[in-house]
Amino acid sequence: MTDEELDPDEKRRVLENLASEGPLTHEQLANTMDHDWDEVQKAIRELRNEGLVTITLDRRYEAEEDTPLIA
Repeated sequence: MTDEELDPDEKRRVLENLASEGPLTHEQLANTMDHDWDEVQKAIRELRNEGLVTITLDRRYEAEEDTPLIA
């Protein structure tokens, strides 16, 4: 894992929050997780690139239902 990659446990936390509370905006997710906006933006970008998170028409983010990181 490089300095640029998000910790897998952190990805799991983001996905679990989106699965239970989502769809959420960046700001709502940051508040829910007690993270700053930049950290959440990075997590969302990585998870979207991996196909684990999608964006809704109203710019909210949600976890894909069959995401392998959500148990």
